[in-house]
Amino acid sequence: MRQFLGLLAISACISALILSCGSSKNTDSSARKNFIAPGYTKKTYKKILVLAHVDPDIFRKRIERNVIEEFRDRKFNVEGSLEFFKPEMLADTQALRQIIIDRGYDAVIALTYLGNMTTVRDDYYANGNIYNVFYGAYPVFDLDTKSTQNYYFQADFYTLGGKGTQWRAPVMAKGGQDPDRALSDMANVLRRMMQDDGIL
Repeated sequence: MRQFLGLLAISACISALILSCGSSKNTDSSARKNFIAPGYTKKTYKKILVLAHVDPDIFRKRIERNVIEEFRDRKFNVEGSLEFFKPEMLADTQALRQIIIDRGYDAVIALTYLGNMTTVRDDYYANGNIYNVFYGAYPVFDLDTKSTQNYYFQADFYTLGGKGTQWRAPVMAKGGQDPDRALSDMANVLRRMMQDDGIL
């Protein structure tokens, strides 16, 4: 329960980074699965901050690096938060908002870690052995059990002058592979979703 309340507080703090939270609703829930703020209009942003909220900082660095590489490859001007952001800065969101504005950012891509889920898969395969019972031949099967952890994030897009999040979507990093490959794939999905939804 404490962890859930902590996530709610983090989400509320990030919402206040650019401007105070405003109430909003889905514009067309039948056509879109991701939230888009009513009245949002796509535009070109001069400088976008990537802010990942996850502990420890080594993971934040890896997440931000992969997102930055993905967006820069598509000619978006993005930077990470590691130079100036410390988790304790969320205690004073007005001061943090001013730092973001002073550094010239007009938009923020915020990634909040929600947790992980383990999936288990059982695969049966013939191991090549045969046994006979009452004049019949039967193959011998072995069981191979594999578990994979997937890591879930909430992605929010805040803009200077916008009230609350302008776009929100879940993104996932698939476990069971090289961590940088998983984060690179997640960053690719994030960028494509934002472009498909007309955010960037």
